[in-house]
Amino acid sequence: MNYLPKFSSGSSFVTVVTFAVAMQVMPQRISAKAADATPPPNNSIRYEGKIYEFTSVEKITPQGVVVKHSNGRLVIPFEKVPPSIAKPYKKQIEEALERREAPAKFEGKQAQETLDRRDAIVGRILDERSAREAMDRRDNAAKLGEKQTQEALEYREKQLKYPGYEVFQAAVVQVLEDGLLVDKMEAYGSRFVRSGTHIFLQSRIEGAYDGASYWVGAYPNGVYAYQSVLGARTTLRRWVLVRVEGNAKE
Repeated sequence: MNYLPKFSSGSSFVTVVTFAVAMQVMPQRISAKAADATPPPNNSIRYEGKIYEFTSVEKITPQGVVVKHSNGRLVIPFEKVPPSIAKPYKKQIEEALERREAPAKFEGKQAQETLDRRDAIVGRILDERSAREAMDRRDNAAKLGEKQTQEALEYREKQLKYPGYEVFQAAVVQVLEDGLLVDKMEAYGSRFVRSGTHIFLQSRIEGAYDGASYWVGAYPNGVYAYQSVLGARTTLRRWVLVRVEGNAKE
């Protein structure tokens, strides 16, 4: 019986050759698929398209299953272990996976414990610092309170002793023989400015000069008359200097 196809007289030589090649390749592809679908012989496994004969599981490690075969040993990763091995060794494989993941979990736990210890140390340092700062503020407030209380008592004593006693900022206008001609400055916002009100401050301040500014404590005591550089006689309120609180800047 002849199974060869019939070609018309118009068919080309190329068509004949193509058919012949196809007839040779198709059986090979069919046999390859059949080989992949065919289970390996007993005591053998197929791994990545290759059959390993006379196999046995030697051991299971965190890296994979170590299989001994006729030509040596083979390490198969867990995700590629054939069902013939994965099923009977399921428990051992799970334990090996846990051992493989254990270092990462342990390192993660150690890292978290380190972070927790660091946070605890930082928190303790901050708590100690806050406690010290609170104590410093309390001590400073106490010292400031004592100082303010003492200053208030001294101020009150001077007011009782010297009626009209004040502490004010005085800008030197002119240094006179028996005292200072000063401008009794006024507060303007957060600073003091010249008021234009001149007074005579009885008593000399060592090192005083025209334009200098001082915090002084003084009390009023009558008037003071003097002759200006132009020859005019001028009368000013007299203030008696009790103490100099310190230099000041305008």
